[in-house]
Amino acid sequence: MNPSFFIESFGCKLNQYHGFLLRQNLLSAGFIEAFSIEQSQIFIISSCVVTEKAEREVLALIRKWTNHHKKVVAVGCFGYQGSSRLKEEGVFFGTEEEVFHKLIQDATIPYSKTLHDIGQKSRAFVKIQEGCKQFCSYCIVPYTRGRPISKPMDEILFEIEAMVRHGIKEIVLTGTQIGLYQTEFSSSDGLVDLMSSIEKQFAGALYRARLSSIHPNYVSEELLKTIGSSKLWCKHLHLSLQSGSDKILHAMNRNYTSGQYYEKIQLAKKHIQDVLFTTDIIVGFPGESEDDFQQSCALAKAVHFSKIHIFPYSARKEAASSKLGQEVSLLEIQSRKRSLLELSKYLSYNLNCTFKGKKVEVLIERDFTGYTNNYKKVSLLKDATRCPHSLLQVVISNCSEDVLFE
Repeated sequence: MNPSFFIESFGCKLNQYHGFLLRQNLLSAGFIEAFSIEQSQIFIISSCVVTEKAEREVLALIRKWTNHHKKVVAVGCFGYQGSSRLKEEGVFFGTEEEVFHKLIQDATIPYSKTLHDIGQKSRAFVKIQEGCKQFCSYCIVPYTRGRPISKPMDEILFEIEAMVRHGIKEIVLTGTQIGLYQTEFSSSDGLVDLMSSIEKQFAGALYRARLSSIHPNYVSEELLKTIGSSKLWCKHLHLSLQSGSDKILHAMNRNYTSGQYYEKIQLAKKHIQDVLFTTDIIVGFPGESEDDFQQSCALAKAVHFSKIHIFPYSARKEAASSKLGQEVSLLEIQSRKRSLLELSKYLSYNLNCTFKGKKVEVLIERDFTGYTNNYKKVSLLKDATRCPHSLLQVVISNCSEDVLFE
């Protein structure tokens, strides 16, 4: 009997993409997907080391299952970093392709890099590049994922075509830093060229296409005009702010000011009707005063984010920020996290209330839920005639801070 496996992915959408690709290759090789870690013979962990907490969680999970004599292998940022700690645990790690050939023990079987099988889902991630050259002072991703490498456009289009044949209705372009996407044939804005090519080829086959997180500096007016004039590209942008304080942004090496960030928001509103914004904010960065934190809160209110992903600062010894000193106490970090979380809930609820009585279009995913074009989650009335992967017009009757209700 062929061995069973279970994959658990931590961290970013890129890790999730690689996890689905490895899953697809193992299934093609005759492996059996288990429903849980307990039921599997092989546990594959797609690791994340962006924060110290994520790294601890990954190591704790690895130790738990190696102690239970489970065969464990690791991919993701641990693999790229070549962590000696995994060697100490007796865990094989490497790229997804290396892990695949290690498990099947047959180097002659090719590893497909075209993803099409993501199970019974309507939305799929499409990797367009990997690596980063931004070197934000708090981040070790450039050291774990390397310099930017873009996937050839023809390979991306071929992969989307394969996904469409398998029933995918929405794609999300993802990568370490998608704003750096470029090909040898691209103009100055390779991402816009790619978006235009995707719309030209798949406008009738896909319902929607989205961008994942993008650095504000790579949001050009041409990109915003492309989204605003499109029937395919969704009216939602995830622009990582990280801080509303210019002093902290400079220390983070983000290479923009709070004013320049807000100008991008205003420009997006000018070109994209009904656009909504989500973001990431770090609290407790070294040297962050109460006034710096309040500047982040003030900018969050001014933008009126749809959702704020909050990250307590996590020092990584490989990152430049670990040498800054001026550490913020853990007590203060937790206090600021709670305060910003309450603000995020308040902003989200007030925004959600504006949808009451309005008709929205929802792409049905599963369990009678789905998302609007501008990335609001909708809970739908249960109706067996409603099919997953289809578009549905509904009127919003109520809301919570997280969900719109039909």
